[in-house]
Amino acid sequence: SNSAEPIYIVESPNAHAESALRQIKGVKSLRSESTADGWQRFRLSAVSRDDLRPLIAKALSDAGIMVRELHRVMPSLEEVFIRLTSAVPTEKKGAA
Repeated sequence: SNSAEPIYIVESPNAHAESALRQIKGVKSLRSESTADGWQRFRLSAVSRDDLRPLIAKALSDAGIMVRELHRVMPSLEEVFIRLTSAVPTEKKGAA
């Protein structure tokens, strides 16, 4: 599948993290949202399966940006989960 690239989740209190993250080689797209406690959660998609965590950590560290969360989500697991949750059996239809 063409979504075999990992997703990275980064949480930072600093909105400037976005520009640092966008400059990382290998980042394809970036979305951000605010968390309930006012931090920014960034969701990065990558162009390849290479592990970008060291590059992400270094870019944020070099920019003096604090991070409380940095993890990688492998899409194979995400896809398996989506398949499992969408494959709800429907044979019970019409049972008395």
